[in-house]
This record gives sequence, C-alpha cells and structure tokens, in this order.
Amino acid sequence: STHYKLGHYEKAQGLFERCYQLSCQVHGEEDPSTLKTLGNLAVIYIALENHTKAAALLEESYRLHCKVHGEQHPDTLNELSNLADCYCQLENYEKAIQTGNKAYDLTCQVLGKDHPDSLVCLGNLALTYHKMGSYAKAAELEEYVWHQRCKLLGEAHPDTLQALSNYALTLDHQGSFEKAAELGEQAYVLNKNVI
Repeated sequence: STHYKLGHYEKAQGLFERCYQLSCQVHGEEDPSTLKTLGNLAVIYIALENHTKAAALLEESYRLHCKVHGEQHPDTLNELSNLADCYCQLENYEKAIQTGNKAYDLTCQVLGKDHPDSLVCLGNLALTYHKMGSYAKAAELEEYVWHQRCKLLGEAHPDTLQALSNYALTLDHQGSFEKAAELGEQAYVLNKNVI
C-alpha cells in the first residue's frame, strides 16, 4: 500500500501478487481479505496502464464477490464499476456501457439514485459516452451529475467542480462554445476561491 501511494507501482504489483498468492493458500480465494487483495492488485495494474490484465482480475474479482457477498453488496458494486471503467480504457465501449449501466442501476437500487456512489457510476458512464464521441448523451448525464452534486455537496466541493469541468469540456466538444466557456469560467472562479 505504501509503495502504491508513493507511485512505486512495479514494487507494489510484486508485493500484492505475493500477498494474493499467500492469502489464497492460507485463507482461500473466497475469503474477504483475499478478495480485497485481488481488487487492490487490479487497481495496481490499472495504475500501470495494463488494462487487459486489470480487466481479467476485475472479472474474476467481480465473479467471486457475487458468489461470496451477492450482486448488491457495496464491494461487489465497486468491482463492477471498476470493471466498466477498465473496459472503457480498453476502448471496449459496448462492454463499458453495458457494465456501467448495470453498475449504475444496481447502485441506485441499493443506495439511491442521488447517492455519491451512484453519481460516480453515472459520471463514469458519461465519460464512456464522451470517449465514444456521443457528446449529446455525455452532456445530458454530466449535467445531471453536476446539478446533483451541487445539491448534495455544494457548488464549491471538489467533486462538484470536477463534474462542472467535465460538463463544460463535453459542451466544448459538442460545439456549444459560449456555454462551455461560461461554465469553464464558473469552475475556474469557484476553484480559485476554494484554493
């Protein structure tokens, strides 16, 4: 964990690989600590930009989380959301949208539509649509995420400002330059006041 936080991903990867192997041997692959280690190992591969390996680990982690905790457990939902993001990084947008929608729908069922975790799932879906070039759909989702974060967290919260910046960037790509500039300026001013 320390190596990961310091950005020493190769060292962290080796240590987490070993920890995962040992945890499987001692506790079994379905033990919660083993599952946590597997998920952390996948995150390290994401940091190393080895999304193919990360996706394989997340698919296995999601399968095991479903078996052990059930489909609606928060840890299972987190693995599903991470898997959707990984598919997006691999430019497998069909799987990313399918998995992201499933993560969002289940998270909404468990935590509610406006829970921060639900909004993260929706924001990640918007990012996938943005990367696909589906700017109208991305803007629709980003606008909703931004408004909900304003209500829940306040307009100057870092997560709200990130949502506003994402929305402005998508509007810019969509060709709505005036609105994008206005929102970008708003994000800048709010961010400047926070710092």
